[in-house]
Amino acid sequence: MNRTGWEKLITNFKWSYGTDIFLIICAISALVVLIKSKGNDQTKKLFAIYAIGCIILFLSGWIYILMIAKDRYNYVIFVESGNIFFSLIESYVFITYFKKLFISPRLTALLNFFLTITIIASAFFFFNILFLNTSNSFIRKTSDLISSLSLLYISIICLIYFHRLLTNNSTELLSKKPSFWIVSSLFFYSFMIIPFFLISAKIFRDYPSIYTTLFRLHFISLGVVFLAISKAVLLKKPLTI
Repeated sequence: MNRTGWEKLITNFKWSYGTDIFLIICAISALVVLIKSKGNDQTKKLFAIYAIGCIILFLSGWIYILMIAKDRYNYVIFVESGNIFFSLIESYVFITYFKKLFISPRLTALLNFFLTITIIASAFFFFNILFLNTSNSFIRKTSDLISSLSLLYISIICLIYFHRLLTNNSTELLSKKPSFWIVSSLFFYSFMIIPFFLISAKIFRDYPSIYTTLFRLHFISLGVVFLAISKAVLLKKPLTI
């Protein structure tokens, strides 16, 4: 570790206004709630994996800044590779969750297709990093595109959930349904972030202040997803209800 690394890390916290710390606190809180909850629900294990993935992503990024503050090119590769791994975890967790939620052969086939596309796109990303001399801009654009693709799939699945919810004659309060908390927060997060990822390269270049604000909103909205997962678990019902 060196002084430059600490200075860069502090600058990073100032840049995000602490929203990345807020996100980590939310993820850790969700993980604690999931671990302490009773029962052997496989869905809870999925969300625990999701929380752990988020925590590792950010902690490893901070450690990288501390240890190797000057290597900008490899830092971009490190960060964007981490983002892609997290997108893969995110896609797997929520697609598996929706499979349990819907229990429909047709929707299961569609969800498997979405996951396959994400895996192929991610493999293309890592092939370019490992075997081709790619630029930072290409790495960022490809990473943003894959993340947007993954979140687009999730948004579509959320809309299917809301359609089913509207056509269901259930009289149960939505606030008592764990799935409503999870899917609502997930839809808000994914639908809001997709446009940002699609044009982030241009915003980063031409409107840095707007880029910074949108990234803060990204961290906050993802933090809300973890808070919603915590709330859903605390309802003490199966998460697929």
